[in-house]
Amino acid sequence: MYGGRHYYFGSIASTYEIFTPDEFGVSIHTLWAYKIIEEHPYIGKKSEVRGGEIKRKTNKAR
Repeated sequence: MYGGRHYYFGSIASTYEIFTPDEFGVSIHTLWAYKIIEEHPYIGKKSEVRGGEIKRKTNKAR
């Protein structure tokens, strides 16, 4: 969550294509070292980062 809104990303790195570390309140290296999983979210002063699974439709066209 950032600024009261929820955003969903496929990776930590993709977050930094939208937000700067200063806007987000944490560096990419800190988040990688934190080892975010569903049971261990990062909660900072400016943002929260939670891990989870993104469900996708399977591709049946072959």
